[in-house]
Amino acid sequence: MDLKDLEALSTIITTLQPFETKDQSRILRWVVEKLELNETVHAHSKNANIQSNTQPNEDYKPTTIESYSHVAELLAATHARTDVQRALAVATYLQFHDGLEQLNGRQINAALKDLGHQCSNITDTITALKKKKPALMVQLSKSGSTKQAHKLYKVTHAGKVAVITMIKDALDNEDQ
Repeated sequence: MDLKDLEALSTIITTLQPFETKDQSRILRWVVEKLELNETVHAHSKNANIQSNTQPNEDYKPTTIESYSHVAELLAATHARTDVQRALAVATYLQFHDGLEQLNGRQINAALKDLGHQCSNITDTITALKKKKPALMVQLSKSGSTKQAHKLYKVTHAGKVAVITMIKDALDNEDQ
């Protein structure tokens, strides 16, 4: 390692030090993808701390929910433009990535709020997803008799496919 290498390494370590380990890994994976170093990293790292979510293929683009380490990355990948699209993407991430079997509107809207996309009426947004044919979300239960009763939802297989399709469409548009 020469002096330039050491300086670069020092800068990287100093920059990443304030972040949590999972965030450091995510940032490093992004850098590896951005600089198209996937094959190099895979070839030179046996027990490296960087575990790339990509395959050693230059044309590989992540198209599964599990490929994204943060809900913000998934939301950005979908290029969602409406509250309905964003709510579906976030709900799909929470269910299929984070393993939540049942979701409520508060959880979905809290994640959207953290990303700067809070829905003014999450119930109406989810209702729009339930009314699609085929339904992209379904209601599992309702506790209470009022309109504002606590409801639990689940993303359907069609909903997951819709999010994956949004990702693929966004990737296709980037390639054009």
